[in-house]
Amino acid sequence: MTVPINSEHFELDLGAWGIFVVIQSRPSSNSCLLKVGYAIEVIVGISNGVEGSIQYLKASLDVLVMDPPPIYRAEAHNII
Repeated sequence: MTVPINSEHFELDLGAWGIFVVIQSRPSSNSCLLKVGYAIEVIVGISNGVEGSIQYLKASLDVLVMDPPPIYRAEAHNII
């Protein structure tokens, strides 16, 4: 989908990435890490002119991080 922007002023705020901090470094049931999840959150503000009210659109996408596939090797044994 394409949204044309016919304006002299266009502002895009990317915000800041969050920081993961381990609160308790010694192994215990309190510091056990079960799952790490990532999400992308996009908030867009659109107004009709400089004096117009701002309408906000918010979207959140869950990101799936997977391990890369194993390295495959082709081996030839005793080919005549």
